[in-house]
Amino acid sequence: MFPSRRITMGGDVFRDEYSLAFDGTDDHVAVGNNQYLYVNDEDFAFTCWFKTTTTEDDYMYSGGDGSDQGLISFRLRGNVSGDIRCFLKDWDNGQELAFNTSATGLNDGAWHHFAYTLDWSAKKGYAYVDGVLSQSATNTNIVTLANDADVIHIGKRSTTTGGTYEFTGNISDIAIYNRFLSASEVATIYNGREPFNHRNSSFFSNLQAWWRMGDGLEGASGTTIYDMSPNSNNGTMTNMDLVDFEGDAP
Repeated sequence: MFPSRRITMGGDVFRDEYSLAFDGTDDHVAVGNNQYLYVNDEDFAFTCWFKTTTTEDDYMYSGGDGSDQGLISFRLRGNVSGDIRCFLKDWDNGQELAFNTSATGLNDGAWHHFAYTLDWSAKKGYAYVDGVLSQSATNTNIVTLANDADVIHIGKRSTTTGGTYEFTGNISDIAIYNRFLSASEVATIYNGREPFNHRNSSFFSNLQAWWRMGDGLEGASGTTIYDMSPNSNNGTMTNMDLVDFEGDAP
């Protein structure tokens, strides 16, 4: 087992010991429909840790209605340059906000932190890799997003049209906020590569989901990935079992 990451403050220890391993074939975590788990005409933020050596086009997170690419999705393009594609789609108006991180080679088998945050009023998205701003883009034509996301998927694309692009590698510590995160707040979450307790943040009231991928109430057992925010957006491990909880943390 790899050494766990931990923070010790005032005698308290916050640990991060596990991640969830995805086989790139049919592994994924399914989460029920909740408007705050995808963009819903307001500010939004997504953060996670991942590790992969994939040479494929693999989705880390996606929300859609089963026939569309997704209202929002993030995919590691191992088949191109190892960058991350950030994709926000406005199906009602035929507009999209899509861009790639300038950081490449992220399929190098090392742990990386990814954060995406959207300023809805400016229609501008920002992507950070390992705590540093990597790329941003604007599309002021995006007006509204349809509330038709049937399910959120971690580790695959939320559609059966044109392929599901399952993720190969490890994912840990996903958090969703319904607010914009500043550069300093992203740096706070990155926390110098140390584990970050989202419950102790100054912006905790905006936390919509926090899946620790083994270190939550699931305790690296069972098939439920518990949401450690107050919102009970629990996920269900699909085609996965106990061996997919790996003692390999960022």
